[in-house]
Amino acid sequence: MTYAEKAGCSTFHTTGGYTKTIPMKESWAEAWANRGENDEAQLRALPNFDAGVFKEISGIDVNANLCDKCKQPLDDKCSSCGQDITT
Repeated sequence: MTYAEKAGCSTFHTTGGYTKTIPMKESWAEAWANRGENDEAQLRALPNFDAGVFKEISGIDVNANLCDKCKQPLDDKCSSCGQDITT
């Protein structure tokens, strides 16, 4: 826990921490950025997988161009790591 988190949770000494809440789409983005090599293939292989439904739930477009370096969606330049794909 950070000092700010400790200051906001007076019972962390008793409980040994606290339950941190993260917005669902933020959690999906973090999990997607840290996925393994086969994770996307396994996801797409699920019966009745629908990329549109997955995007609606997770906010992740599996058909988008992804940065090779950080695996985040990009247009001409990655907003996460700055990699330029136009070259």
